[in-house]
Amino acid sequence: MKQPESASGEKAGHAAKILPLLIGVFCFLIFPLYIIHSGLDHLYLVKTSANRLNSLAIMRRNLEQIEQYSNRSRYLHMLLKKIFDSSQTAADPVEHLRRNIDNLKTRYPGDFEFIVWSADGQVNQHLTDHKNLSYIQKKLYTTLKEVAESLLIDQQTNIKELPLIKNRTNLNLIRKYLGKIFLPDHLNRPYLAGQQAEPLLTDFGGKFNSIWYQIGNKLSFMCFLSDRLRQKHDGLTRIVEVINRQNPDFINGYALSPDIASPATPVPNQLLPVLSRALAEFENLSEPVFENDRLLIMLDVAHSGVRSFSMLEKTPEAWSRKILVDQRFTIIAALLIIFHLLLYFHLNYRVSFISIRWKLTGLFILANLAPLSILAFIAQDYLYNMRVSLRHEVQADLLRQIRDFDMRYSQIKEDFASRLNGFFAQANQTPREGRFSREKNQEMLDFIKSFRPAETYLIDNNGNMVFKDLAMVRGSRQSSDFIAQLGAAILKFNNGIIIRRSKTDIFSALLSPDNAEFIRDSYRLVGRITAVNLGNITRVGYWYIFGDRATYKNTHILMIIWDNDRFQENYIDQYFAQAQKNPLQAKFFAQKVDAGKSWPELSTIPVPIRREFARASGFSDSHSGSFTDAGQRSIFACARGRNLNHMLLAFVCPETMIDNRVSHIRLFMMIGALISLLLTVIIGHALSSQFLTPIHGLGEGTMAIGARRFTHRIAAGDDDEFGHLASVFNRVIEGLGELEVARIVQENLFPGNHFQAGPFAIYGKSVVMTTLGGDYYDCFEIDQDNWGAVIGDVAGHGVPAGLMMAMAKAGVIMASDAEKRDPSALLMRLHQIFFAIKNEKLKRMMTLQYFVFNLKTGLFSFANAGHCFPLIVRPQQMTAEYIEHVATPLGIGRKPKYRNYEFTIAANETLVLYTDGIAEANNAAGEEFGYERLRELLITAYDPDPEIYYKRIYDAYNEWTHTNDDDLTLIVINRRHEK
Repeated sequence: MKQPESASGEKAGHAAKILPLLIGVFCFLIFPLYIIHSGLDHLYLVKTSANRLNSLAIMRRNLEQIEQYSNRSRYLHMLLKKIFDSSQTAADPVEHLRRNIDNLKTRYPGDFEFIVWSADGQVNQHLTDHKNLSYIQKKLYTTLKEVAESLLIDQQTNIKELPLIKNRTNLNLIRKYLGKIFLPDHLNRPYLAGQQAEPLLTDFGGKFNSIWYQIGNKLSFMCFLSDRLRQKHDGLTRIVEVINRQNPDFINGYALSPDIASPATPVPNQLLPVLSRALAEFENLSEPVFENDRLLIMLDVAHSGVRSFSMLEKTPEAWSRKILVDQRFTIIAALLIIFHLLLYFHLNYRVSFISIRWKLTGLFILANLAPLSILAFIAQDYLYNMRVSLRHEVQADLLRQIRDFDMRYSQIKEDFASRLNGFFAQANQTPREGRFSREKNQEMLDFIKSFRPAETYLIDNNGNMVFKDLAMVRGSRQSSDFIAQLGAAILKFNNGIIIRRSKTDIFSALLSPDNAEFIRDSYRLVGRITAVNLGNITRVGYWYIFGDRATYKNTHILMIIWDNDRFQENYIDQYFAQAQKNPLQAKFFAQKVDAGKSWPELSTIPVPIRREFARASGFSDSHSGSFTDAGQRSIFACARGRNLNHMLLAFVCPETMIDNRVSHIRLFMMIGALISLLLTVIIGHALSSQFLTPIHGLGEGTMAIGARRFTHRIAAGDDDEFGHLASVFNRVIEGLGELEVARIVQENLFPGNHFQAGPFAIYGKSVVMTTLGGDYYDCFEIDQDNWGAVIGDVAGHGVPAGLMMAMAKAGVIMASDAEKRDPSALLMRLHQIFFAIKNEKLKRMMTLQYFVFNLKTGLFSFANAGHCFPLIVRPQQMTAEYIEHVATPLGIGRKPKYRNYEFTIAANETLVLYTDGIAEANNAAGEEFGYERLRELLITAYDPDPEIYYKRIYDAYNEWTHTNDDDLTLIVINRRHEK
């Protein structure tokens, strides 16, 4: 019999299943996804910020280019220089130049005129606009070639000192041809670099008032530029077009005063309102960056009355953090859900076996992945910030290197002065008669020339010039008479002679307060290299006084003068190699402000540094940044020297140093993460071993139970939960061993399956769903003419039901023959036994039927104690009939009334006895088999052989039932036809 389960128990079972599922979903799905989403959000915040900074850097470079060529003169210089350089490298230079000249004249009609010379200086009449002036044009070529060659040797060449320029006849001829205000000093402008390069002005009021020229090996030309051309802004437009082609993602342009809010270059209509607002705000607030959800704009003042801008339209797929995060998060979430689904099906449907040890280890790893994910995002942020910090640190160090190199400029003055003082002190020790002989003077001059001075003078105390040496590469020399008189004045002052002012001598200028102070300082500054002001020109000077200063008998003064830039060149020449040896292993580059000389050669200086030099030549502030050259990323710092004010200095450090440091930190982090995972695996295995050792013992106990080795015992462990569980398991095994004995005993209590009682063929069988069942059946011979058949069912399963079944068996066996012939008497006897043992703890009841049938007559007499009604099956009529005979189960009530009921089975009819296990069986839909379906089954499944009949019934039962949770017993009694 089945016992009903309460609805509250079912609800509690559902809750017990759902709660762990919800906890698992939160711990292994919702919480990790939250962490991943937060990490992705922060990661793309950093990436979009870096993208913004990179975009601003590109915009800044674009604006610097626009600023660089916003000056019309610089643009024309760049345009003509590009034409000249490309012609020099062309296969046919003349044809290449012709096409470019035609293109210029087409674009700017009436604004260009050319004179073109061949490699040997002959005028190319086809490309020259000024005809029939070959003589003057040839003279002009010869003069320009001398200037160009001198400038290529030294950018600071004094052009006025060149022979052809000093020739007044030649100069007047050129001036008459080029213009009234032609200045030879300005002929170097087309050869300058950076912002100083431009055409030179030669006339006022004429149509062509500026010229530009270049002298080359294959051809040379001079270009005449109109005044109208220099006033146009179309060159700036063309520069903007080039920049826009080079940077298609950015829109660059400019606006002109007074209509600043309206750009002069084309801009898409949908972006125009935002740009106009940005230009207006820049004009009022000077805010260089404007940004909204759609545009990023940088603005600058390119030139007086010109505002330049560079803007970038933000595409959502590259700039929207929400879109970027959602895309990546969706992919990761889908992969994580798929992983968990696969894991769920794997574990629940046993695709393959995974040990508990590895399940626990996997659980530890999954639990460790959440904090590792957090740490991974934090590490990413840390590495990014570290890279930025290291870049700033390196830039600061490079700027510090520049400052240190600039500050050490005073060191060369001390070094030079020390060497000069040593040499001249030794010369001063020689006898006076031979101290300034021709040989000694020459020796002195040779020594001084190693310091590359601009001017050297030796003056006696009478103001006579003993010797002088002038470097003929520079102009603006001081008058020799002025220097001689200045030297004599210094000697007189140091000899204690009072100088009187005279209106007729040159000292009328020297006796001003400034010059008087200079002469007084000469005593203190002897033997030192310092800045001196000669004729309002600041230069570097050194003087040494020969004689006996202690007795005021000084006879000669040696004066050495350097130009500032030349002296700075000496410093860089001497310390350039030393500057390369720095802690950062950075390369050092230097260039004169006028681009006349560079260290090392200009061709070996990276192009980005050349651009930075061109930018820095007009500013005194320092700047730093990064650039990519030949696929290598580098960090630089560039500045114009404070002490080295004629020099541009730069240090360049490869960014691989930062990359290596960040890579090392990343490697250590990855090693740490791997160690963490390894420790997780080790700890998981260790803990699983700690748990699984006793569990393994329990597993062996379970396997012993499955193998029915009830003598097995689990080894006693620690006095913990597993130890207590092992003790309980041992008791369970012991109890199961006893149950096994009981099962064997119960099996022996059942009779066999086949019985033959005269014409009656009997087959009975009981299927127990647990170790001990509560069903009971038996068939036995009472006497020669009568047999007895009994079937019963104890409520429940297990030991109590088995014991009650055994008691019923014993009661039947111990009954007298008279009680065995009287069914009601036997049931009363069994009732008294069950009623007698009934108490608070044992309230089980038992249903039972007892049949006595005569072998000759086929008469059946039976009494029923609450058991299922038997069925008589008549195959000829295809009917089955329940014999309804009601009474109370055994053990219920004090005086039950059991009556006998008689019926007869004819030949070929069958009596079927059964327990309620078949009638109350449920299918998967919860539908009960039922007594009516049982009756129809007995008709359709009929077979005269009791065993086959039984098997058909049992197969139908198995096909119907969802779970076999109740015992099933059947007895089939068939009366065969007697021949």
